Amino acid sequence: MPNSASEPFPLDLGDQMAELQGRLTAEAPDALERLAVLADAALAEGNLALAAACAGTVVLAEHVQAARHQHTSHMLGVLATTGPGVAGTGINGVLAWAGATVARDYNVLSGWPHADIDLLLERAQRSPADIALALGCALGEACERNGLDAEFATLQAHLAGRELQADASPFWRGYWAITSAWHLYAFGRPAEALQRLEMAQALAATHALRGLGATAALQRARVIESERDPALAVRMADAAAAQGDPSRTPLWFADQADVHCRIALRTGDFHTAVGHARRSIGFVQAAGVWPDYQAPYRLNEAYALLGAGSVDEALDRFNALKETALPAYLVERVRCLVDLAALSRTDLRDDWDESTLARLADVLRRLRELEWPSALPLLPRTMARLLSRALAHDIEVEWVCATIRSRHLAAPHGAPQAWPWAAVVCVLGDFQVSTTAGPLRAGARGARKAASKSLDLLRILAAQGHDATPVDVVAEALWPGDGREGRRKALEITVTRLRDLLGSDSTVIVSDRRVHLNPQCVWIDAQALIDRLCDCDAATANSSVLTNALEAALALYRGPCLADSQEPWACAARDRLRSRLAASLLRAQREAGISPSRCREWALRAAAADPLLGNLMDTF
Repeated sequence: MPNSASEPFPLDLGDQMAELQGRLTAEAPDALERLAVLADAALAEGNLALAAACAGTVVLAEHVQAARHQHTSHMLGVLATTGPGVAGTGINGVLAWAGATVARDYNVLSGWPHADIDLLLERAQRSPADIALALGCALGEACERNGLDAEFATLQAHLAGRELQADASPFWRGYWAITSAWHLYAFGRPAEALQRLEMAQALAATHALRGLGATAALQRARVIESERDPALAVRMADAAAAQGDPSRTPLWFADQADVHCRIALRTGDFHTAVGHARRSIGFVQAAGVWPDYQAPYRLNEAYALLGAGSVDEALDRFNALKETALPAYLVERVRCLVDLAALSRTDLRDDWDESTLARLADVLRRLRELEWPSALPLLPRTMARLLSRALAHDIEVEWVCATIRSRHLAAPHGAPQAWPWAAVVCVLGDFQVSTTAGPLRAGARGARKAASKSLDLLRILAAQGHDATPVDVVAEALWPGDGREGRRKALEITVTRLRDLLGSDSTVIVSDRRVHLNPQCVWIDAQALIDRLCDCDAATANSSVLTNALEAALALYRGPCLADSQEPWACAARDRLRSRLAASLLRAQREAGISPSRCREWALRAAAADPLLGNLMDTF
């Protein structure tokens, strides 16, 4: 008859367990294999609680160390044989539940229920520090995967003192730090996550724990440095992976490839990202991990395919993830990703209609309700295009603008005036400027403080739209009587003052001896007019695209460009824009499918805004 959980363990097996726990925390290479052997021996002797404790330790340790799952499958069989009823409430019961919790959260070991966090924390209070920290690694990951931030706060508070105890090993302190870093990062606290990962790296360096150091470095490279410092992320990941080999530590190489994939995604090198994503998946599969463990790597492959334009393949990957038995809070997120991918295909094909706009409104509403503004985190350009489309059609405007600001998204080409621009500049009709601080009014303190040349520079640049102008041309227009070097120095100072006036250093770009307003953060009505007229030129005859573009162009054309200026550059810009609009209006008059009454209405609107535009049309 097997011993019950409450019966004492045979002394020799218990001593072996204690010795092997010490070897595990010292990263002895034979520790996990010997623990697996001990689990089988305990099971054979009928000591089910000890067998479950050894098996749980092996399952947890192979998982947190990102090791190949060499013994996990067999140890899950031991846990399935013992079942949760014999685990007991003591130290060994805590260890058994630690391994079972991780496995159950990845939808294996169905014979064990999901962990009761409060109950297990109560049991861990009577356990040594290392046992509590090991359990914390299992419960912490369960909190992160299931969106349990309040429960994680309780767990973190419980372990804050335990990790400082004298009997807390650097091994379990380090892996608890890595686990908590993932949760902190997932819930929007990257600075705290970085501190925890740095702590794990310091523990590894101080105590010569090579595996802990490599794991901490790889996770820091993945979640922090791939975004903050890509060059450091590559060095860190490559150095960490070099300490292992693909046969023993394939997950290290999977994470190395994942770092390269994340960086390629952020830089828009999507075809390279696809290659790195598939390499990471290959190493993950070689590690023999559970199917659900592959989800983050497959998600990045889907992102890369979507960015590369292989939308159908990306949708296949997203739909496959949707069918995975993910935690409940992730299920709806994956559904949103599927819909965003489909809408990305719509956007690439410019196939928007009432139905697809309704789907866009629906998915953005769901993202708002999920409090998930960071959807498609590695595809900011794709998300920016969808949010731009939403603003153009008054969809979830407040939430969309807040999302754009929180993610610091750059405006895509053709983004509407409703986009939260750093600055809005109007030169058609009255000269008007607005920044995030509000309208810039003549006589306002900001306008008085800024040199008048700053506003003159803004007029010159805005009259060109977003086109770059040689710095010498701009300087000569502003300071015609000064020498070349003096003009350049004056322009340099004036550019700085203009950036201050507009509230951001990124608003004005100087590069390759040319200067222009940044299209990613400054909206200019003259550029918007040019874009709409280009849409007219590209539209087929009698199409709704042509009429809609002309309507938008006339709405933008409030009057001649900088009508109060007779400077040569202003006159040239005024004549250029006037002529382009006249040409588009005349083309519309020649289209058989556009009614004469509508053409007359357009001509009257144009002449009302700019009498010379009406005269120009009459001369053709």
